[in-house]
Amino acid sequence: SLNPSYKTYDNSFDFVDKDVLKEKIKNSIKLSYTSLSTFYKCQFRYYLERVLYLNRSEDTNAIMIGNMFHAILEKYGTEGFDLEAERQKQYDSITDISTRFYFNKLWPDFLLALEVIDEFREVTYLKDELHEQEVNIDLSDDYFTKVFTGKIDKIIYKTIEKVDYVSIIDYKTGKDIPSLDNVADGFNLQLPVYAYFLAKTELLKNPKILGIYLQRILNNSKPTKTKDLLTVQKDALKLDGYSTIDKKDLALLDPNYSKSSYIKSMSLLKDGSFNRYAKVFSAGDINDLIKMVEELINEAFSDIEQGNFNINPKSINGNNKSCQFCPYINICYRKNKDIKVIDEKKFKETVGDEDGLH
Repeated sequence: SLNPSYKTYDNSFDFVDKDVLKEKIKNSIKLSYTSLSTFYKCQFRYYLERVLYLNRSEDTNAIMIGNMFHAILEKYGTEGFDLEAERQKQYDSITDISTRFYFNKLWPDFLLALEVIDEFREVTYLKDELHEQEVNIDLSDDYFTKVFTGKIDKIIYKTIEKVDYVSIIDYKTGKDIPSLDNVADGFNLQLPVYAYFLAKTELLKNPKILGIYLQRILNNSKPTKTKDLLTVQKDALKLDGYSTIDKKDLALLDPNYSKSSYIKSMSLLKDGSFNRYAKVFSAGDINDLIKMVEELINEAFSDIEQGNFNINPKSINGNNKSCQFCPYINICYRKNKDIKVIDEKKFKETVGDEDGLH
């Protein structure tokens, strides 16, 4: 008789033999912010991209131009830097007509971003800078070479009495929105990863973090009823992220923090408290974030070593955060039972609880 199981299908991922896995990945696992985020969105997606190498990404105009602007920012402000010569060098490297068109079209917006960066350099007390700092943290054991790697676009700092007061800035050409929600579940890791890098390396001897920010270097702004175009554009270029709750330290970063022109949503109310939209953190918050990142990294390395690549996309408040733009949706045949439902865990957005995350 026919085997009745021929009409059944199970999409679940079984396992990968550890010895086979070691041979496939050459006994080496390298994780970055991007691959770590992919892993926590869905382990099976990580497997397809980072073990089977099914991803075939192509550089778009936006990516290419973003990389060029990043290259300019890496050198911008250094002694002997010639902006026009660097612009011409980047432009001459472009072979595609459409990319050249968009490079020229976006150049005025980029110049405005440089103007905002220059203005903030004049205001902040954190005058020392590090650019494009590459970080490699070795977490190897007897079985695998394990490295967590990344690059920090910009670090500004000032050393006072052996304390390095520091702020981390990541340049963005896209529309990324900084958040610290659900970090413990592996989401919104970029800013916390930068804090982890500072804590686990010797980029600075005794860092005290005053801010972790994204800074957009392009904008697509339009004037409003109350603000002219230039004002709206500069608003879009403000540092967007999280700042220290310590006002004395915050004044080193931005002396005019009570009504900041450079940090998004940063201002004080008449009673001296932060306005409800100001994103602030305590020293305890930063320590908690660093511990969370460390635990997530160690957990990911452990799961990858063991060949745990389950189909496990995540849903927060009914919103599937993993599958919407996944290019492998027709490979995994995801079922509703595979989706892991996670509670929304908001990072505190107002002052009043200085005990840490809640």
